[in-house]
Amino acid sequence: MFVSPQGGRLSMVRQDEHMLQTGVLAAGWARDWFVDDGERDILVQAMSLHDAGWREADDEVLYDADAGRPVNFTGVGFTRHSAFYRSGYELALSRADGAGLLVGMHWIGLYNARFGIEPTLSFPVPDDQRAQQRDLIAANEQEWVLVRQRMWSPETPLSDFEDRIWRQYEVFQLLDRISIAVCMNDLGIPKTVSVGRARLSGAAQRTPVELTIVGDGGVALDPFPFDGEFAAPVRRSFIPDERYATHAELQDAVAGAPDDAIVCEVRAR
Repeated sequence: MFVSPQGGRLSMVRQDEHMLQTGVLAAGWARDWFVDDGERDILVQAMSLHDAGWREADDEVLYDADAGRPVNFTGVGFTRHSAFYRSGYELALSRADGAGLLVGMHWIGLYNARFGIEPTLSFPVPDDQRAQQRDLIAANEQEWVLVRQRMWSPETPLSDFEDRIWRQYEVFQLLDRISIAVCMNDLGIPKTVSVGRARLSGAAQRTPVELTIVGDGGVALDPFPFDGEFAAPVRRSFIPDERYATHAELQDAVAGAPDDAIVCEVRAR
């Protein structure tokens, strides 16, 4: 769950609503960036599945009993976090090797600064779980060897095949961060944030991308990596920003909160 204080209330956005928004963003990505429609379809499919493992947790509404508050997605411990992502990874892999590979890379990248693309961003892991983290990373990378073997054909140079995977991974991270910025901020308050770097159409180097919250419900990207301007709404709800004495009290508040969709217009700056 994406939990953020906004206007004296708590904004609540489910992870699966966020992932649906990223699928819309992926579908709008500039078509000339892709080698073919199959590559585009895999990215859209991966984005649309990448947080599927969080559904049960968001149905439960994770609760911090000490604070009397809902748990934000960044506050989930490593063991539960990895279990949620493992579930989503396995679902994506059952649909298509390419989608599963990208979802798995997204998951594991959260533990190692997104494979060095974003050196300051890594999921916090306690010292006593570092060995477990290393084992998890190694086991998944071994799985991906077999997935890549199934995907690759000698008709394509292996170096080109690998580069395409990493280019897609970088765009995946960019789209994920665009949606997180939308889900975690009040789109009525102007603000500019960095959402990462990626190799955009025709570019050999990674280009930094900035997102500006315009203040009228829209966001502007610079540079603009999409085919055109479009709407990418996402459902959310608001609950009172207060201490909840029990988990049941929090669950009742969330269950009774009406939908209040974020109307997000994606524009060029």
